[in-house]
Amino acid sequence: MSTTIIDIREDQLSKLNYTSSIASKSEKRKNIRQKLQASLSRPVKTRQKMSFILETTRGFFRIESESLGLSQNYATVKGGHAIPLESILKVI
Repeated sequence: MSTTIIDIREDQLSKLNYTSSIASKSEKRKNIRQKLQASLSRPVKTRQKMSFILETTRGFFRIESESLGLSQNYATVKGGHAIPLESILKVI
């Protein structure tokens, strides 16, 4: 798998097949949840876009979007797309 990170738009998320990252089983997953929770605790008007680095079966992708929700296993971004937390490598 290539280590190049490809930028994509929110409307392209539905075409991705996610994989479980090594980060999902470590302290990084806790850090990712904390960043998303901190973003969601801000008033809607003051939230900023975040960059999500995702691991998929086709490689690594970056999406810039607002985080709109967080469940036990998924982060929801603008457009209603749910991203499995275990496929998120990094949130910036």
